[in-house]
Amino acid sequence: MRQALSWIYRWGWSSPTVIDDLGSTARRGLARRMVNSQLLRATRTESGGVLESVPNYILTLTELGLMEAERFHSTLLPYNLDPYRIDQAKIRHDLMAQTATLKNMKLGHITAFKTEREMAVASAADVKQPDALWILKNGDKVAVEIELTAKWERPLDDFVRKCVLALTPYKDTPARFNILAIITDSPSIVDRYKEAFSAGSSYNKWAKDERRHWGVIATYTISEEITKNILFRLHK
Repeated sequence: MRQALSWIYRWGWSSPTVIDDLGSTARRGLARRMVNSQLLRATRTESGGVLESVPNYILTLTELGLMEAERFHSTLLPYNLDPYRIDQAKIRHDLMAQTATLKNMKLGHITAFKTEREMAVASAADVKQPDALWILKNGDKVAVEIELTAKWERPLDDFVRKCVLALTPYKDTPARFNILAIITDSPSIVDRYKEAFSAGSSYNKWAKDERRHWGVIATYTISEEITKNILFRLHK
């Protein structure tokens, strides 16, 4: 129960399947029992049962659940108790971040993680954070990006540039991350991003001119060093 409360506190919300999978198979029904105990609130999603990979319900903390979660958390996070404040358009995206994290924890590939919420609290202003951060056994930091729709032109260039900067040391400052993992459930998106991040591929830096129109101000090339530190995973 404490593990489930911590998970939802850190991610903001979760699904019944994820909460049940946190424990062993003997703990199936944990989510339902915690709802019945008024520690969690179940809220029907707008597209649950219609779109694949979108749960019928999301689970959030009640006031009682929040009090219990904060009782044993050393680092406190802002938590909104209103489930209708959750961005329904991002549910499939955010759930994939959760399920990929849980899967790799159970496989022993990662020893710790941070959620986007946790990183946002401690980050500098205007610094884009990945969808999750994984810590490997050797201490390497993996920036996780969930990509469910293909980007094109300026949005693609901006994404590539920010990823390259995050993997690149600057003067005496080490790179923010050692590895970038791009996760999607679409084989065509995997192919799209493999091409965008292949060694020798180019990307642009954009800026607005005096008329507030976007234009390319510089072009860069992807190095082999960057390419070898990017992983592509098809999530199932």
